Amino acid sequence: MNRPTLTAIILAAGLCIVPFAFANDSAWRTYDPGFKVLDITDGAGGTLWVCGSGASIAVSRDDGAHWEIRDQVKGAGLLLTIRFRGSFGYAVGTTGYAALTEDDGATWRHLNVPYRDVLSGSFSDETHGLLRTRSAVVSTADGKTWTSVSDQYATDFKNFPYVLGVAALDAGHMAIHLSEPPPSRSGFLVTANGGAGWNFVEIPNTTITSLLIQGGKYWAVGTEVVHKGEPGGGNAVPLALYSSDGEKWDHTQHDIQMCHWEGCGGTCTDQGCLAASGLVLRIFDESSERVVFAPNPELTVKWAVTRTVMCFVGAQLECADSRVDPSADAGNMEGTTPTAGAQPLVKPGPPGAIECIVCGLKPVYVDTKANGVFHLKLSLLIDADGLIESVEIQGAPSKTLEDDIRRSVLGWVFVPVLQAGVPVNVKLSTTASVMAVRPR
Repeated sequence: MNRPTLTAIILAAGLCIVPFAFANDSAWRTYDPGFKVLDITDGAGGTLWVCGSGASIAVSRDDGAHWEIRDQVKGAGLLLTIRFRGSFGYAVGTTGYAALTEDDGATWRHLNVPYRDVLSGSFSDETHGLLRTRSAVVSTADGKTWTSVSDQYATDFKNFPYVLGVAALDAGHMAIHLSEPPPSRSGFLVTANGGAGWNFVEIPNTTITSLLIQGGKYWAVGTEVVHKGEPGGGNAVPLALYSSDGEKWDHTQHDIQMCHWEGCGGTCTDQGCLAASGLVLRIFDESSERVVFAPNPELTVKWAVTRTVMCFVGAQLECADSRVDPSADAGNMEGTTPTAGAQPLVKPGPPGAIECIVCGLKPVYVDTKANGVFHLKLSLLIDADGLIESVEIQGAPSKTLEDDIRRSVLGWVFVPVLQAGVPVNVKLSTTASVMAVRPR
């Protein structure tokens, strides 16, 4: 992942910015719940839940057509992740608290946490959970005190510096998915006693790229090398495993061969995995399903599906009709599946530094007029929440490539910058190098 070098100038609040927009496939509908959406998940009764700027949480009970804000604290920062487990749900981000509900989202309470740079988290209940910040992974067994697992097990985090996921299964069982630069070797740091002790588990001959929880079990998705001793060194096949404790893992009995086409690892939520740009494999339930929807070149790994719609969060919130199709074949579908970004733990910057939470660019951009590596100058306006309001790009070889890079940059997220304790706008000058190739 490309990560720019950052220099910044504090600006006064209230600057006028013109947002960037782009056309979408006609099958997709865009929705505005009243704030910038940064994540989406499903809830009980076929509901859809989103979170984002202004520490906002909203629900749709009609497949995304209408949205109702259920919790909001403007000026508090961003909620970057939202998940439900039955009637219990949680959302975390740069707010300095975790938003928790125990009644299907009807009411939310705020659990104070001593971190304002939380990328992701997982809670099994209101007192047991894990948080992944930019520089550490921390756990709690009482909802009040937090322990740095990454400090206690520094050797494991040094050997596997990328944190791909955290998962709190129940009050006793939690797991942290660690990796070398992905896709590569990975393993799980697991506890069975609420974080009092942890053990590192590596599954031989596998590359695991997704760890999540569904049905009271851990699930791991990726690839496995089989017939390793045969001439040619063996073959990589799709892999989905489940475990009740993170130590002993079993193979799913569901058919996951569709993942041969694009590879399901890294594209999963607790609802299933993207096997193609228009196909979700629901493989974590007792019976598997194939859900199809219209392809979209802007599709991201932040998606949720109901019985009738597929929605995802990109530059905006988009939804399209979906349906179950037992005969769907990933091999007959065009377009590529999105990929999940990954970043290692990083040391916190000096006081007042501009700290990036999500600042990735695509590994390769495809453009008919460009080929090679290009060094760009970027001028960004970051709002008080830490989101990109506008971007100016110098050095792009074509308008098409410039627009594609702009879409990537508009998805960047920063820790909100405080001046005298108040979040403020920031102007940032930085550079980035991108690789472009011409299509064949």
